[in-house]
Amino acid sequence: SPMIEFAVESCMRQREIHELTWANVDFGKHTIAIESRRTPGRKQGNDHVIPMRKGVREVLLREYEKVGKVTRNRIRLPARPDHVFGKPATSGAISDRFARLCKRVGIEDLRFHDLRHEGISRLFEDRESNYSIPQVGHISGHKKWETLRRYTQLNAENF
Repeated sequence: SPMIEFAVESCMRQREIHELTWANVDFGKHTIAIESRRTPGRKQGNDHVIPMRKGVREVLLREYEKVGKVTRNRIRLPARPDHVFGKPATSGAISDRFARLCKRVGIEDLRFHDLRHEGISRLFEDRESNYSIPQVGHISGHKKWETLRRYTQLNAENF
């Protein structure tokens, strides 16, 4: 699923992916605006702009090509046409579908949120980009290293 690939590449939370609209995506500036990003102690006015990394851009371009295309029924009516991932209609349905997919293919003990952990770990292991702790924190939305550290499961062989 493109949403799974996007989750790993973007390191975004499930709710952020669910609420992402095409208006939040700026292909020209290579950025994504995340509205009301979750931050402890702040519930509103917490908009955040992150860089659109190469893998994220590739997923978004593939999804953008589908916008307005005709389906088998000759009509494309996604539940939320302004949203990048038009379906599912609720954020919780994402993890429900992911759990069913994992069960169908025999994967145990994997949650949709684990994709965020994987993505953040990959940012630290990326030799080409060589991201600093503040840069990874900016992408993931973590302001403190203590919190970000919980998301990193680094493998020695990837250094």
